[in-house]
Amino acid sequence: YIKFLHLAPKRLVIYFIAIYSETTPNVRGICLHFLNPTWIQLRDIDDKIVISKLMNEGEEYSYNLLDNLNLTAGNAGNIIVSLNGIVKGKIGKVGDVIESFIIDKNFKN
Repeated sequence: YIKFLHLAPKRLVIYFIAIYSETTPNVRGICLHFLNPTWIQLRDIDDKIVISKLMNEGEEYSYNLLDNLNLTAGNAGNIIVSLNGIVKGKIGKVGDVIESFIIDKNFKN
């Protein structure tokens, strides 16, 4: 799993990301970690809403890579993606709005 430590001396915010090897190579998990409040919506292959909410700073949402969920987000720069416990980067830049974005096994940013 991934553990995010948030230290905020004055106005400087530093994130330390520690990766633990408690995941197995066969796990196909996606974890979205939110650095700041960010609205997201995830839809399944049938366009059914799986989740639609304002995620808070420090919250995480995990799902299976094989679900092929479409992600729409109001601020892609606030979302860090990890695949199988390995941090791959942010979905976009701060302020970017994304629609119907699918995270696959090759995601890297």
